[in-house]
Amino acid sequence: MLQWIGVHTMSLSVEHSRSIASALRVEPIPNFISQAKAKQLLQEVHELPEHFPGFTEGLDDRVTFVAYRMLSAGCSLVEQDLLGEGILQLHSAGELLESTHRTSARTESVSGFHCLIGAMAFYACGHYSRAYVLIKATETITPVAGIIASFLRKDFAKLIPRLNDVLLREQPLYEEDFIEADRRALDLLIARSVAHVLEHSISGEAELLTNADAILADAMIISEAGANPSFWWIARILRLMFNDYGRGSLWVCLPPFFGPDGKSTIGDYASLLALVKPPVTELWRSQLAALELALNGDNLGGVVNLRTSAGKTRVAELAILKELRANSTAKVLYLAPFRSLAFELERTFEKYLGALGFSISHLYGGSRFSGVDREMVLEAHLLIATPEKTKAMLRAAPELFDNVKLIVIDEGHLLGGSERNVKNELFLEHLRLLSRNRSTRILLLSAVLPNATELATWIGGSESALAQSDWKPSDERFGVLRWTKNGVQIEWRSESRCFNPDFVDFRWVVEPGKKKAREFPRSKTEAVAATAVRLSEIGPVLIFAGQAQWVPSMARSVILALQGEEKTHTWPDTEWRIFEAVCSEELGPDCIELEAARLGIVCHSNRLPPQVRIAIENLMAAGNPLVIVATTTLGQGVNIRVSSVIVSQTLIGKKRHITKRDFWNICGRAGRAYVDGEGKVLFAIDGTKAVWQIKHEMNLANQYLDILKIDKVESGLLQVIRILKRIAKETGVTFETFLELVANSDYESLNRHAEGVRSLMDLFDDQLLTLHVAYKGADPSGDQIDWIESAFQGSLAVIQAEAMENEDSASVLSLLKARTTSILRDVPDAPARQAIISSGLPLSVGKLAFRDLEFFRQCTDAYLASDQNDTAIAVLVSEFEDWARVNASAICGSIASKELLDVVRPQWLRGQPLLAIRESLEDDPLKICTEFYGYELSWLFHAVAQKLDQETEEERREALGLVSLLLELGLPNQAAAKVFLAGIRSRASAVELGAFVLDSTASPKRIRNALLNPETVEDLRSSISPKTANWLDLLEKDQTSSEEEIPSFSNFKLQVPHEITSLHSRKLPEQDTAFLCSTDCRFVFRAKSTEDLPFYDLANDLRFIFLRTGDLWCLHCRDPRLQAPTISFGD
Repeated sequence: MLQWIGVHTMSLSVEHSRSIASALRVEPIPNFISQAKAKQLLQEVHELPEHFPGFTEGLDDRVTFVAYRMLSAGCSLVEQDLLGEGILQLHSAGELLESTHRTSARTESVSGFHCLIGAMAFYACGHYSRAYVLIKATETITPVAGIIASFLRKDFAKLIPRLNDVLLREQPLYEEDFIEADRRALDLLIARSVAHVLEHSISGEAELLTNADAILADAMIISEAGANPSFWWIARILRLMFNDYGRGSLWVCLPPFFGPDGKSTIGDYASLLALVKPPVTELWRSQLAALELALNGDNLGGVVNLRTSAGKTRVAELAILKELRANSTAKVLYLAPFRSLAFELERTFEKYLGALGFSISHLYGGSRFSGVDREMVLEAHLLIATPEKTKAMLRAAPELFDNVKLIVIDEGHLLGGSERNVKNELFLEHLRLLSRNRSTRILLLSAVLPNATELATWIGGSESALAQSDWKPSDERFGVLRWTKNGVQIEWRSESRCFNPDFVDFRWVVEPGKKKAREFPRSKTEAVAATAVRLSEIGPVLIFAGQAQWVPSMARSVILALQGEEKTHTWPDTEWRIFEAVCSEELGPDCIELEAARLGIVCHSNRLPPQVRIAIENLMAAGNPLVIVATTTLGQGVNIRVSSVIVSQTLIGKKRHITKRDFWNICGRAGRAYVDGEGKVLFAIDGTKAVWQIKHEMNLANQYLDILKIDKVESGLLQVIRILKRIAKETGVTFETFLELVANSDYESLNRHAEGVRSLMDLFDDQLLTLHVAYKGADPSGDQIDWIESAFQGSLAVIQAEAMENEDSASVLSLLKARTTSILRDVPDAPARQAIISSGLPLSVGKLAFRDLEFFRQCTDAYLASDQNDTAIAVLVSEFEDWARVNASAICGSIASKELLDVVRPQWLRGQPLLAIRESLEDDPLKICTEFYGYELSWLFHAVAQKLDQETEEERREALGLVSLLLELGLPNQAAAKVFLAGIRSRASAVELGAFVLDSTASPKRIRNALLNPETVEDLRSSISPKTANWLDLLEKDQTSSEEEIPSFSNFKLQVPHEITSLHSRKLPEQDTAFLCSTDCRFVFRAKSTEDLPFYDLANDLRFIFLRTGDLWCLHCRDPRLQAPTISFGD
């Protein structure tokens, strides 16, 4: 079959290998390669052969020959430890074999073999995802192919039976057929080597890798002697694969960082990851590049800059694990910029760190820090929170940070000139300074940092505090989708450009509510929708719609594109029922979000109620959508698994386009690890517009698709200073004079800029006051501002100012000094300073709230003297609204009219569904409910509570804290709030069930346990509505898991060669007995199962193994999630 492929007894020399690699870069070879890649792409998107360009005759054979020449050079270079050079050749060889043979691998055995070799080459050079995808078409060729395919894909459930079929099944004697005897011997050798490596992934015994390599060396000798080049190539590349596995194995790469005392930690963690689904047995190349920075406890921390989907979270998880294992009292703080990301991280860390016994708490809510939050902080090892929540915690209870030894900042590129980003930058400066004083490390994670060294200097104190890698698990292919009146054309951009001239067929559709059919597509929106539906044949597609207002129309276009082929999408039952219930209650049963999701189309934007967004994200995490239509709200950090991304629109606001950083962060999600060989990214343009508009859109596409033109991360504080300098220039004053005005809070001479400057100062005034008190104390006698120089000399603003020609660090420090002087003058006494800081409010609002504390006391006392029912709460809320309308524009912005609030307020506080509130109004109440009540006004209630005296005004503080919680959730009482927090994500049902909570001190956890009790649920059913009963069912399905009963085992005696110290239980499908065998099955004993020794029940289960203890064999459980069964002693 492969008589023309050269087999070399030993590695080629380095010079010979390099000369081969050099020769393959000379024409016409590069042209052949480009043609092969273009041909593969056209075949992958099912382009008709008549649309293919004229490819070179005999192209497949020519490219296959080139691939094996590359493979020979690559193997030789890697075998001589020239990994960098060798990996490039292996990757190129794998690409060529994939391009040439993938489409025919299932029908032609020769192509199948070439794809097997190509997949192995991908794995050997660290491109695991490409290997995973390519190997799918080859696993049925031979038993060995099936074993290697299962190993590559980490499909241990298939791997074990396939190994058993080769290693345990009795084979006929091949006395005359030497070729078949050699094939059988080679099958055995390769199966044994794989069995050794599989066992290493769970046990970590180093000699297993040595044994596997020795076995493969024997296989190469046998295959060469028997003139069997196929097995020779398999054995050779399998050795490289196992060497690559050895470099990335958790058992190999983690011990140097965890030390001798961390052996058990590594053992538990590595075993756990090998036994979860899907298994994780080694770290990616990108993750290995980050270990030295992330796990070295001697540094200050630094920046981990890995591509989207390249494994940043795993790196952070290892740093967290190391910190928590090294210090039993340590805590780790994980900052997630968005709630959606925080929810996802909670699920991820609970699966791994939670299984190892660590407590993970996700602190919900905005800028409010409650007693419940405090309890969660005290109980947790790992805290996940937004920057705003963390700031509230630091202000209200700074002592809780005493044991924080590691801070992880996710999506660390979210810095810049927006209000939120400027505030967060100043808060990160506070955390950075706090960390330096307490020897706490900081890791900043980001996928898009073109100026990563500047941030490394900021976070880690040096440009070298940076771990960076461009590697990601799947390759990327970019293209331009052009809509014209003649149809959809796609230009794929790569080394050689290729086209799909008619990617979408025109057809006739009937719009809902209309009788007459029309042609489809007829617009750019519909062209994008039709393209997404076609690409969804490969895998899920994300359409970036730009703005929330365009999401529904795009979803409706996708529904039209499916017309005639639509079918109900299969979602995981529990997640679907929760989503359906939340959507029906909040948006209505006929909403577009629900209609689209039934067909597998997900709509996601910031216009959705929070509970709907959470339900959608959980649904996507659990299932595989067909098409996702979303805005930037889904792109930041949330791990969505898509094959392709289509950018329909870059406009995200009035004359405001998405940044190139955010563009690349979203597009980087194209390509699912271990599923897609490459991710596809398309930029859509409208070819029906005027010529100048088309040219503009093409220029825009070229700008966005060039990763070298990505925006640098720039300090928001520096941008504010730039704005202030421009204002000073426009008003005709020097910047020095301007600083004097700032120091005296004298803005009147700035004319029309006065209010704008006040707003800019409000972005960081409260943080400057907080830092001053942290350095000098609240007492005015310590009002020297000499701390600013040392505190901000290493700030991001100063670092970047010093690197810019037109900026200077003196401006940064001068502004901060001038502003701090003004703040200290405006807030002269210690109690006021402490009260303003603890509230977390902007300084302008905090001062007014402190001034009016007596008003707030009177309002609160009136509430306490009332029945404290929903009417009394509504009155108290109304009074705070009136105050905020006059005094709190800095946090509340434009507040709705009193007449409108009088309609919304009582319904929101009664727990009315948003749908019901919406139906009672002409205006959409979502912003009022979720932003004004759910965030802004609840923040004010919390802030006022924080300003009151802890010892003498506890009752008032508790009352305001409770109302803050009820406002945020939209519920009438504490019982309903606790039911909601216990997991009943329906406000109406939470109110209904809250009536049955008799113990006011019961925690949400205790209530959840009660609602999960079958007897409690049965007692409640006759007294609650069917909808609420459904929520109880969903709670039970969502939050409980069946505990597996592990059979107890008697110890037993068995005569086994002394060198064998462990035995596995294995079985064959058609036999009812188990086999006790060594790892490589050289020793096999047929074991009969009994009640005391149920070997068959545990057969093929990697979690269990039998270990020799003296002259007895004892069952050992290797899964940290399970407790080993009680062992009884017997013969």
